[in-house]
Amino acid sequence: MKFKTNKLSLNLVLASSLLAASIPAFAVTGDTDQPIHIESDQQSLDMQGNVVTFTGNVIVTQGTIKINADKVVVTRPGGEQGKEVIDGYGKPATFYQMQDNGKPVEGHASQMHYELAKILSF
Repeated sequence: MKFKTNKLSLNLVLASSLLAASIPAFAVTGDTDQPIHIESDQQSLDMQGNVVTFTGNVIVTQGTIKINADKVVVTRPGGEQGKEVIDGYGKPATFYQMQDNGKPVEGHASQMHYELAKILSF
């Protein structure tokens, strides 16, 4: 996986560390307060397991955050709203977010993991 920020390519370990440390500082204020929208070609729902699976041209948006993936699985542990976990898979899945300074943060990976109660990670 390569991570691109300000025209620099970093390896996976460095990128993950930098992303985890920098997202709260650089992300557009209020992105995580926005609703999450998910578009896809197909969806399936497991009500007992609190899992929704989206497949085919999946686009997840939240404020300036945009994730493109082949497949996205949303899990709601214990059925609790606000604790959702979103896993995206692709060849590659891509991530984009605008920073407060007007510069984008972009990345790509075969798998992305996003916890609403925590920080985005790869």
